[in-house]
Amino acid sequence: MNILLKIKMAFIYLWGWITGKGKAAPNLFRKGVSATDVRQCLKKCWDLEPQLSDSAYLLSNHAGTKYMVTQCANDNSPYVDEVHDCDDFADYMKGHISNDYGYNSCLRATGKNQSGQAHAFNIMLCWHDGKIVPHIVEPQTGEIDVDFIVSGIRG
Repeated sequence: MNILLKIKMAFIYLWGWITGKGKAAPNLFRKGVSATDVRQCLKKCWDLEPQLSDSAYLLSNHAGTKYMVTQCANDNSPYVDEVHDCDDFADYMKGHISNDYGYNSCLRATGKNQSGQAHAFNIMLCWHDGKIVPHIVEPQTGEIDVDFIVSGIRG
């Protein structure tokens, strides 16, 4: 990992502690990876080009990801058709994990659910066995590894 990426990852890590964020779960695993590595992983999984806004990403492991997703799903407001629906839940989860824990590894995705309807959801990037592992997350329930069809990713 080059020195600039290391500096960026240190800043992301420290910013959460400076601002008082991340104190709810201080022992979460942290691994910095480049946007190039994230892009290659997502391209390999879904053969599409994600719109990534950061040059480096901070990932947790499976346990840390499950913890953050569960906390976020428990905070959600009730579903209101066309007002507070899937895209709002997906945006909330992405922002919650970034603001409260200092991780930018929660991406917002679009595609189709099991019934073939258009749907917004999240992809959580984890570090497992020395590689990036993406997990599809249903932000309304916190269910991980949902079987959705992915057609677009931005993060």
